[in-house]
Amino acid sequence: AAAPGGGSLANEPASLRGRMLGRHVRGVPLPVRQRVVAIELLAAALSYDALKGPPHLALRHRMIGCFFKSLTVRHEEVVAVARDALAAVISQSKLQKELLQSSLRPILLNLADYRKLSVPLLQGLSRLLSLLSNFFNLTLGEKLLEHLRRWTDPEALAKAKTFRPGDDVKIPCAILSLFHLLPPAPDKFLTELVSVSLSLEAVLPGSTALGRHWSPHREALVPYLNRHAKETVSHLLDRITLPADAATKERREDVAKAFRFLLSLVRYKHAAEVRDELARQWQPLLQRTLEAARSTTERQVAAQLRYQGVALVHGLCKLKPDWLPSCPDVLQALVQIWSSQERLAAEEQAAMPLEQVRESKVIAKCFVSCLRHQAKALGDEIGDGHIELLFLMLSIFSHHTLVAYDFLKLFYLEEVATGYSVAQRVACLRYFLRFFQSSRTAREDRVQALQLIALPMLCASFAKGEGEAVLSKEVIATIVHRLLGGDMLASYDEALRIELLRLATLLIEHVPEQLVDHRKELIKFSWNHLKSEDTQSKQCAYVNVCRFIQVYDTPPKIILQVYVALLRTFQPDARALVKRALDILTPALPSRLPAGDHKYPTWIKWTKKIVVEEGHSLPQLIHIWQLVVRHPALFYSSSAQFVPQMVNSLNRIGLSPNCSTDNRRLAIDLAQLIISWEMQRIEAASLPTTRPASTGP
Repeated sequence: AAAPGGGSLANEPASLRGRMLGRHVRGVPLPVRQRVVAIELLAAALSYDALKGPPHLALRHRMIGCFFKSLTVRHEEVVAVARDALAAVISQSKLQKELLQSSLRPILLNLADYRKLSVPLLQGLSRLLSLLSNFFNLTLGEKLLEHLRRWTDPEALAKAKTFRPGDDVKIPCAILSLFHLLPPAPDKFLTELVSVSLSLEAVLPGSTALGRHWSPHREALVPYLNRHAKETVSHLLDRITLPADAATKERREDVAKAFRFLLSLVRYKHAAEVRDELARQWQPLLQRTLEAARSTTERQVAAQLRYQGVALVHGLCKLKPDWLPSCPDVLQALVQIWSSQERLAAEEQAAMPLEQVRESKVIAKCFVSCLRHQAKALGDEIGDGHIELLFLMLSIFSHHTLVAYDFLKLFYLEEVATGYSVAQRVACLRYFLRFFQSSRTAREDRVQALQLIALPMLCASFAKGEGEAVLSKEVIATIVHRLLGGDMLASYDEALRIELLRLATLLIEHVPEQLVDHRKELIKFSWNHLKSEDTQSKQCAYVNVCRFIQVYDTPPKIILQVYVALLRTFQPDARALVKRALDILTPALPSRLPAGDHKYPTWIKWTKKIVVEEGHSLPQLIHIWQLVVRHPALFYSSSAQFVPQMVNSLNRIGLSPNCSTDNRRLAIDLAQLIISWEMQRIEAASLPTTRPASTGP
């Protein structure tokens, strides 16, 4: 049917016809669906020209008033369609002032008394403000602030007995979420809103004197703070300032609350405007925190200010990783804190607030974020500043602390060692050589540099086949002559000697051709450590010497001496390194110590001699049989020398009542090895012998 004014329902959009027909989400009650359809019908009727004339003005006003009333009901379906209808009316024509006043009067009357407030009422007001923000003035904001202050007194609210359970949180949050829709007036409301929000948080369960890390009130206020980000950041930075002459307990608690408030905004993903503004105001941030900490003589005040600055910088780094590399002054301030005596002294103090105990960890995370971004952004053009920062963090592993730095180790071992390009690794290794030789570098830092940077980088380079590209002749010569020799050698402690032995072993294993000219220096360095009293250092030297014997020609006397010494080393504390050394050396013995004219080679004779002469010691016997089991092919040609002793030792090794599981497993392996050797012998004996071809008739 044609509508008055020339309109027709058939000409309406398909989406509108569908809504009018009542196609809604399943589960919505029938009365709600009827109300939704009725509002849609009224909205459709208002679009016809016939209702826009003076005769129907009163009817039109009643229809619009129905939309206003529907904004405050508890059913979301009704509220949504009423808001859409009201927005369509406002877009078509300007509403008369009398109509607005009469339609808003019920809502405003309920706002006059805090006991009549409800979440649907405040949500309806929010929708009105989003549509008619210019109609309201700042008086509404003052009234809402007055209501908010009442919620800071839970006892008075309990006496009113007019609110549902949970309204003590929901209603203040709904009020706070209205302020960003009011006309802008940060000077009038900002200070009060922050203070009231902190007061509301103080009455929540679980709140402490230092405030909360987050709250629903803070989340509701974020849109307003984002709208006035510049004023918000300036106000909160002023509130976290802590002069020494006013550093009372109450003042420190107020500062801590304001600091947690600002820090939570920086970390909140939807507070981007506040975070960006704080990044722009990095100079006031430094002045009120890190620089203020250096200017005060009160240790507790300085520690609190220092941590506040560090935590805010870390919050920015976490969500803005490109910010810290672009602010060298902020980065330099963090470096100064890291190198300061105050931080080192704080590491030794146990009676510190938990947040301040984590100060070094937070700084390290800032450095990691900066290094990670620079490595990607600069590529092969990383400078000494980047590498210096990489080595600066090593000192944290030399201090005893309750804080775990596993994330930093993973960064070194995974991202730096394997993720850096060849050019970046070359730059790091060249800096490492200067760092190692510097007289200002602590011994512990040299050890950490080897463990976390140099050795992992070299291992990654060798695994990728990039060893020759990373190690130039100059670098190898410096390592051999300056690190493994020279005047510094006498000052090394055992931990450093162990890491250098690992370095030398790694180089011999992967780049033996480049070390041919340095064989004398290498064997001299490792041979001297064979006389060390430290067990681990001594066994690392044996591993190094075995790798040297495997790669380079060595006098047979030295080879036999090393092999026999390793056979006689069966102590538990050296088991792993001795096993590794023997597994390197034993496969090389047939070529290095051949039998020659003798039936059995020398190393086989010595192995049997030790079994016979020292086999009364069960650990010694187990040590040798484990070697034989690991290398059965090498001992097969001499199996007749060992099988009788193996059979005789099975009872001692695996059948005693108190023997360990490892010993029982070894006994089974020995029995299996004996059977395997015998089957191999039988198979070889069954093969026909081939005669040499005849050369004549």
